[in-house]
Amino acid sequence: MINGDFVVSGDGHLLEPIDLFRTRLPKHLRDRAVWEEDFEVEPLVEGGARIFRRLHTPGFEGWTISRYRQTGGRTPEGDPEMILEDMDLDGVDAQVLHPNLSLFGLYSDDHELSMAHARVYTDYVIERFSPYFSRLAPTAPIPISDVDDAVAQIEKIASCRRRRRSRTTRPTSTRYGRRPKPTACTRSSTRRPVASR
Repeated sequence: MINGDFVVSGDGHLLEPIDLFRTRLPKHLRDRAVWEEDFEVEPLVEGGARIFRRLHTPGFEGWTISRYRQTGGRTPEGDPEMILEDMDLDGVDAQVLHPNLSLFGLYSDDHELSMAHARVYTDYVIERFSPYFSRLAPTAPIPISDVDDAVAQIEKIASCRRRRRSRTTRPTSTRYGRRPKPTACTRSSTRRPVASR
């Protein structure tokens, strides 16, 4: 709390293990899994970035970014205990955590691949973060390229009684088309907010 106010950070990001999908997707999909690799270079300027990550996924193959250019402190690793320590230091009471790496696997024209990434991510969040749901609220990405599968995933998430939002993603093939309505019905029946993106 800051000055007696309950403080919520609404734009945190959950850093998934870089090999999460290569190790957990169904075996027949692992060769198309989203994954990253870390590598180090000599800085171009004094005090410049040294540690980088290279992304491997269709459409973004080889995309490279300085791993943590936004911080001069310790390197975040997605550890919930470390996240809570940083929140305490900053006076933040609760935080909404959005996926990071996972989003690259969800915007696919291959429904099976997208839904598999969503299921793996959701299972990981349940395993790793459920003891911390009182302060950490990870969102759950849900591709809606197949409405029945999306509804089933929303219902699975709701049944876990997790205190977080469901986040649906539109398939690129219907980007400018009408949105399916059954997710709105599920939103009402599960009493969980659903945000389309």
